[in-house]
Amino acid sequence: MILYANGRQVPEEPIAAFHDDDGTGIASFSDDAGNWRGRNVTSGSPGRAMSEADRRWHVQRARNYAARDPLCSQTYRLWVNYSIGRGVEFAAKDKAAKTVLDRFWNHPQNRNQLRYPGQERNARRLLVDGELFFALFDIGSGKQRSKLLRVINPLEITEIISNPVDVDDVWYYKRESSIAGGSKTEKRYYPSVFAGDNRLAYQPEPDETILKYQKPNENTGDDPQSDGAIMEENGSVLHVAINTIDQRGVPLLAGAIDWSKAMARFMDARMAIQQSLAQFAWKEKLIGNAADVSARIAAERSTLSTGGPNERNPAATSGSTWIENQGLTREPMRQATAGADAKVDAAAIVQMFASGSGIFPHYFGLGESYRLATATAMEAPMMKQFEGYQAVWTDTFATLFEILLAQAEIPQEKRAVDIDYSPVLDTDRQVVFDGIEKIIRTFPYLAGSSEMATRGLVSLGLNHASEIVKREQDNATEARDDAEPSEQSNDEQPLQFATEAEAVALLGEFQAALNAIA
Repeated sequence: MILYANGRQVPEEPIAAFHDDDGTGIASFSDDAGNWRGRNVTSGSPGRAMSEADRRWHVQRARNYAARDPLCSQTYRLWVNYSIGRGVEFAAKDKAAKTVLDRFWNHPQNRNQLRYPGQERNARRLLVDGELFFALFDIGSGKQRSKLLRVINPLEITEIISNPVDVDDVWYYKRESSIAGGSKTEKRYYPSVFAGDNRLAYQPEPDETILKYQKPNENTGDDPQSDGAIMEENGSVLHVAINTIDQRGVPLLAGAIDWSKAMARFMDARMAIQQSLAQFAWKEKLIGNAADVSARIAAERSTLSTGGPNERNPAATSGSTWIENQGLTREPMRQATAGADAKVDAAAIVQMFASGSGIFPHYFGLGESYRLATATAMEAPMMKQFEGYQAVWTDTFATLFEILLAQAEIPQEKRAVDIDYSPVLDTDRQVVFDGIEKIIRTFPYLAGSSEMATRGLVSLGLNHASEIVKREQDNATEARDDAEPSEQSNDEQPLQFATEAEAVALLGEFQAALNAIA
């Protein structure tokens, strides 16, 4: 059940039987009856992008294709490898905050979720399913208190209970999971991490009017309003959704998989043609009657075809000599497969799939269609979407860290955490240095600018750039304070900027140092 802004309860449709996805005919493509790719787009509930049955069907199909289809696998690989890179890095400025985060990050039971294999797996899950449900459970006590992080299968989340006047204010997630070897189903309600103290002042608390059907932890089965669910009292859920305008996420490739399926059909047909033509490699022309032709066929036939245990008429080995006269000639079969036309047709199908995946076609083996200038121009929108996916994960980790620090009662002003991912593309350092040098020569007064230094470090792909600049400025200030006082120590010293020559010389030294450790 989902409660919308008007407070109306909208029941979910039962999960429809899976669409016949065997690839036969043309039925899986759109028609004039309102169907798209074999699913009825008019079956969704009012106010929803698609019905819950359709969404679950898309998730199941996306999982299947993610494991078996080469185009889909390549898409997920590129998204994850470019976006996640070497994994997330974070640095808390406050010592107490750092201790809290390190305890959570290094906890043995969180390794499978937080170390790089877990980050890579969860990034792929989010793309395949379109959403993730992180469950956070309290563990430890006192100074050792922390959180246990787990991921709930999105197909087990069957209900979202929201504020009747604000659908974005989610209160509970209902999970239905199989237990006892699948013979029983457990129903459990998980509160949202954003419920409780974080609720806006005008929003009402969940009360018996909203949750009367639950009867959490007191279900006897006698109450007709009870659904037998249990209220989770030791955990909460963080929901991350992508590729949607609704509450529930939609798989990244929901609109592209049919074109991958079309490509598989196309290649099956091409292989059938190729194998059929490869059945005969040579043809012989014999001058004679039918009996002569039959004798020639018998001479070429393998003796194994007659049931004999040994081959007494083997095929000629490589390098053998063919002898003929005017009565018998041999020539190779012409193998015209219309390959040039097929190449154009295949490219059109891949381009449709690429449009739905956000990956340009030359990443799927169509590089001959693009030149360097064109391919380079195509990288910009892909970089932006990969950086956007990085931002999704940056915000997700920021939320997790905020929850941990709030639980540890770290003051709000000390909760700052710097979260970074490796750059989507490695930086050409020489280009960056050349650009900085030109700026300094044109605007010498920028040589001492902290903003200029920060932007330069960011362009070089260094993490925590602002922190590096601030630390170096603090070190310079301390060094100046520790120096011998000048004759004008009582007077305020003006801010000193490096000269153009000094800045260019220092830039060269910095470049050499970076190249040495690269």
